[in-house]
Amino acid sequence: MDDYLSFEDLSNTRVSDIEEPKPHPHGTYLFSIVSGDFKEVESESDKAPVANASFACRAVEAFGDVDEDELAATEGSWESESVWHRIPIFNRADRYKVVKFAATLGFDVEGFDGGLDELCKALTTYRFTAYVDHRIVGDDVYINLKSIKSAA
Repeated sequence: MDDYLSFEDLSNTRVSDIEEPKPHPHGTYLFSIVSGDFKEVESESDKAPVANASFACRAVEAFGDVDEDELAATEGSWESESVWHRIPIFNRADRYKVVKFAATLGFDVEGFDGGLDELCKALTTYRFTAYVDHRIVGDDVYINLKSIKSAA
């Protein structure tokens, strides 16, 4: 399924033709990081993180614990839609979560001399396995990645 459309295609889509995408079914997948970014969170709330390390990930393969019928019902969107893995940074100690994530993927954090922004970008193309779970908030379904392990 080709989900890469031009702006013209998107703007001319009839609203009545837009359907809610089906989320990735529960189970284990192989993911590849498409992009990594470290950005300040602009919020007036004192409960918001100061920054987020965000990684756009694309599922490359579904493993045997993923229900094949549910996977087929996604009509291929599980392979074309990005899943976001975000690490919120609320305080200085939270910075280590980004370093730990990189180390888990097999990145040489000891030999790396850059900052968190550079680290997030350096993780592009790294692969990992993760269990997909869902978190439901109101009518929205959010994907949680759990049990992340290096695919190297």
